[in-house]
Amino acid sequence: MKRRLLTLGVALAGIVHAGMPAAYAQAAKGKDVTIVLGEGVDLMEPCMSTRSNIGRILLENINETLTEFDVAHNKGLMPRLADKWEQVDGKTWRFHLRKGVKFSDGSDFTADDVKYSIERAMSPKLSCETPRYFGNTKISTKVVDANTIDITGDPEQPILPLLMSIVTIVPKTTPMEFTRKPVGTGPYKMTAWNVGQNVVLERRDDYWGDKPEVAKATYVFRSDPAVAAAMVKTGEADIAPAISVTDATDKKTDHAIQTRKSSTCVSTRASRRCRTSASARR
Repeated sequence: MKRRLLTLGVALAGIVHAGMPAAYAQAAKGKDVTIVLGEGVDLMEPCMSTRSNIGRILLENINETLTEFDVAHNKGLMPRLADKWEQVDGKTWRFHLRKGVKFSDGSDFTADDVKYSIERAMSPKLSCETPRYFGNTKISTKVVDANTIDITGDPEQPILPLLMSIVTIVPKTTPMEFTRKPVGTGPYKMTAWNVGQNVVLERRDDYWGDKPEVAKATYVFRSDPAVAAAMVKTGEADIAPAISVTDATDKKTDHAIQTRKSSTCVSTRASRRCRTSASARR
């Protein structure tokens, strides 16, 4: 399956993963990129990736999920670390995992890691964001073999494969406490985190999927969207995924993009993209 070029700078919209607009690829192709985010990160914990400021950096870049929901290309629910899945009974779904996948620490990705990741994300010891998306549904797992796992929702959860798109996978050796050094199966690894200043991701040569064209991405933080837009305009940055509509005024490059969450714009050196919610258009 052809992979997206890069998910850098892409925000979560509820529990749905937005894809990367073509302008991102144009700005990023063949070079390192700098992305301006409006909010810094106080955590680099994978199970907190439903928080947009953390998810923009970690989700599908460092830490992947079993499934992903493709909004940008209207493809719906797509495979990621799971090749396929089917419903075993009313409450249980069987997920078949990709073979030959490794974490950035060199360890093999197996069903045991999926089981641990789900249990860790749901553990009251961590107070992760993940459980709130499951409501009163209790999740249990059973490893069938190294590449197969059964996941059960009680009561019956018909959208369980979709919910797996927000559970980030970590190695089973990850401590049962918030980590500052995330390890994942994604195409990038974190090589620097200067708190309050920047986060640097670098491409993994041993990634299981298609090789991204961007070798290095540096995230910097500016709370003023006008400043972020100016950084893109002057070439100090390449992408600013949360620019206000008032700062995206060039009729030649501004285009509306519908999202399911909020009214924002994406500014890139190739072009700018406005994201306007249904409520904002009314």
